[in-house]
Amino acid sequence: MKIRDEQTPIAQVVGYMLKVIKSGNNIKAYKEAFNAIKHGDYDCFLRLINEPMQGFIVQWKEGEMKTEGFAQAKGDSDIALLYVIEPSIIQFGKTCFTAYGKLVDADIPDLIFCRCAAYEISMRVQLNKEAQNHKLRYNNLTLAEAIAELGKLNEITDTELDLLHQGRRFINLIKHPGKSPKWAEGMAAFEAAWTVREKYQLQIY
Repeated sequence: MKIRDEQTPIAQVVGYMLKVIKSGNNIKAYKEAFNAIKHGDYDCFLRLINEPMQGFIVQWKEGEMKTEGFAQAKGDSDIALLYVIEPSIIQFGKTCFTAYGKLVDADIPDLIFCRCAAYEISMRVQLNKEAQNHKLRYNNLTLAEAIAELGKLNEITDTELDLLHQGRRFINLIKHPGKSPKWAEGMAAFEAAWTVREKYQLQIY
């Protein structure tokens, strides 16, 4: 059975850290690694937390087989990198859980936190996949820019594209809640965005 994006280690760990941020805890000690993984900079994340890869992976690219030395800087796929960094993700999650412990949020269920994590990661993974397929180059795009580019490449309607951006805004609301956040409205908007994401198969895997 295929594991759903929100169940993957990367979504579970990033989702937990989103909950830590919403709780008001200081994440300064872990911010660099968190930003690297959240923004899809897997090379940077591996430099910070370099647990050995478990198992074996083969990538076939442009007529050559590769089994080691994976890096985004070398043009390797995000899927390969996600497999390589999984032990580091798990270790990072354990370190963060030790620091902050079990958190209960009264506004947002854990599933939504994990889906928010998967949402941002999947948009970046899909855009990088499109870049490889069409020989394009995207460097350091914001999530808003990534969604806009995916909209063009996948011919997503303006109405659906607006829903995807509303999902992005809900994630930003978690990171920067302000004075009177409307969590129920935000979650409803995010669920609509998640439906569009599923329609266009903008998943991590």
